Amino acid sequence: LDVITELEVEIVRRMGQRSDSGAPADMPWLFTFVSPGAAAERLHRIIQGGAEDLILGVLLEEWPYGITCTVDVDGLIADLDGRSAPAWVGRRLSVYPRALAADRLKALGASV
Repeated sequence: LDVITELEVEIVRRMGQRSDSGAPADMPWLFTFVSPGAAAERLHRIIQGGAEDLILGVLLEEWPYGITCTVDVDGLIADLDGRSAPAWVGRRLSVYPRALAADRLKALGASV
């Protein structure tokens, strides 16, 4: 299955596991890192609908539906574009090599 289909299936699965408070019972947040390309509109609908089910998207190129954050290789926020973009230009983000980032994400997932 492709990422979009996986997300659609996950939303349906999580909808069936919602608690009385509305959030999926005992479910961790699901972050999707993807370059949307031609599927931007479809991804936008999925992410909008999936927020209630703890599904968020991190889009790795321009995003016409929200904030686009340009980060240089050293982690410095070079530009923020979008209607509700915070004033964070010039702030530095943590930058990790791919293997370390994967390890940290796994650790975060295990702690939830």
